[in-house]
Amino acid sequence: MKWGKQVVAAWNGSHPSEQVSAEEIPAGKSSEEVIGASITAGNTPCLVFNTAPAAVPQFQKQGGLVALDSFSDGASYIQQRTGPRADQYKSPDGRFYQMPWKTNPVMIFYNKQAFQKAGINTANPPLKTYSEFLQTAKTVVAKGGVKAAIWPAPSSEFFQPWFDFYPLFIAQTGKQLVADGQPQFNNPDGVAVGSFWKQLYDQKLAPRELYNGDAFSDQKAAMAIVGPLLFPEPVRAPDGRPAYAMLHRPTWDLSWVSPDAGEPLPAGVHDPRPGIWVSFAPVEEVARDPRALAHFTQHRPVALPEQAWEDLKIGAGTPPVRTSEGWLVIYHGVSGELELGAWPQHKVRYAAGAMLLDADDVTTVVWRTPAPLLQPDTVEERDGIVPNVVFPTAIDLRRDGDADVFYGMADSRIGVARLHRTA
Repeated sequence: MKWGKQVVAAWNGSHPSEQVSAEEIPAGKSSEEVIGASITAGNTPCLVFNTAPAAVPQFQKQGGLVALDSFSDGASYIQQRTGPRADQYKSPDGRFYQMPWKTNPVMIFYNKQAFQKAGINTANPPLKTYSEFLQTAKTVVAKGGVKAAIWPAPSSEFFQPWFDFYPLFIAQTGKQLVADGQPQFNNPDGVAVGSFWKQLYDQKLAPRELYNGDAFSDQKAAMAIVGPLLFPEPVRAPDGRPAYAMLHRPTWDLSWVSPDAGEPLPAGVHDPRPGIWVSFAPVEEVARDPRALAHFTQHRPVALPEQAWEDLKIGAGTPPVRTSEGWLVIYHGVSGELELGAWPQHKVRYAAGAMLLDADDVTTVVWRTPAPLLQPDTVEERDGIVPNVVFPTAIDLRRDGDADVFYGMADSRIGVARLHRTA
């Protein structure tokens, strides 16, 4: 907010005949909703930061966007920055209306403890076909101690199809939703995906009500369709092969399955507090069968809580970015007191730190901030749906070596902070 106010003041001071103003995004609203409304009202913002690619077609349809390739170096900058994937972000008219800021595949997470309790193979669960998925869903709900097999939001947010309909459609067809201006889903493949979700809801394997929180993390649902935090390029796996790598945070608490289950830790793990792990999918296996990208192995711990400001748990934040010193990750750390079963949590404090992972071995931390780089100081960071939260989610490297870090403010707003390189 401070940065935004400074920008407005600086602009207005230099352009007395072209005055601008700025408004906060209301609590409970997404930036995409507000941007869409501003386009309709005719008071469109000049710049849109950190928006979902899924929202861009609607902004364009409303006539609210300028093609970035209308600038002399717009297309070349995007293609140089993004590489071959840049074309995925072109609109149907062949123009660039957005600057890609991250690309993550979507995959199915599943809770191994729930699957094991239900007698389902945890190494290779039967999820490859709709019929297999439905049968697995029935089994895990009946025997796995969970309320739902999967619990996507049954609501109309613009992004929700990217976590229910679209990933299954693209897995089945390999097609985007629209090609050459024509819908690709108005066919038996699209109907099959819709029928699959209808069966999940009809058989009460996916609840119809909205869950206030994260049903998978809260262990109410056995599976989730998510976009994981992948390294932007293959790295070396522990077995020496090039692999796609994903940062994640497993949990060992089985008390939700049985009050006496406790926290059985994997071999070699002695601290039950949640931390950052990395898992790998070998490139050669993914090249043979893209579905291998949904089966990660060679799980390794990367970092656990060390400092008082991250005493409860730590987790990944921004996608890793390669620097001359290694892979830079801005992560989050949590301190305070977790109230069992409470939502939202009011006694915790989220802060952000940084770590560098070895360029050749991403399981190794070569440097880590002892104190937080960012912590809840402003009113917007202290007051909101979940108070006292700064949660880093995206990073944009600048040509001068600095970076802009985008982060959640008390789960109510989006902020941006400048990360300066000092050496």
